[in-house]
Amino acid sequence: HHHGIVHRDLKPDNVMLTERGRHKDVVRVLDFGIAKLRDEQNQVSATNPMTRAGDLVGTPQYMAPEQIRGEKVDARTDVYALGAMLYEMVTGRLPFEGPSLMAILSKHLTELPVPPHIRRPDLGIPLALEQVVMDALQKDPQHRPPTMEVLSERLTALGLHTLPRDST
Repeated sequence: HHHGIVHRDLKPDNVMLTERGRHKDVVRVLDFGIAKLRDEQNQVSATNPMTRAGDLVGTPQYMAPEQIRGEKVDARTDVYALGAMLYEMVTGRLPFEGPSLMAILSKHLTELPVPPHIRRPDLGIPLALEQVVMDALQKDPQHRPPTMEVLSERLTALGLHTLPRDST
């Protein structure tokens, strides 16, 4: 995001843990195939129709409402996707499930996820962690953490282990 790139398809398959020197579990984000430079967001590309504004690209289980609607995406779109991944990590379930991709997309647009502590009361999920996850999953991008750095700071403040950042 710092370099003006929005991934648009963050999901567990695109996040890998690697080793870098003496550091283990260095996070690497992969597959920037549908990533978008923010400055080009509203431009139509004749050579790559997947990049036109309004096209549905991404993985439905992790897509932000504005992305589903074909609206402008920015860092908060990826924050939503990471929120969906965090929800899945915390509960073992996706925030929205359904019998079809259209049902899942509809839920991203219209429903609030069941709070993790209600979905998995057996796990004793800390309410402070739940709040961070639910904030990342806000329907309105204005109500989400504005950047991954802010989300990371909130997670760090909870005392969770932070992973070394990969500079490549």
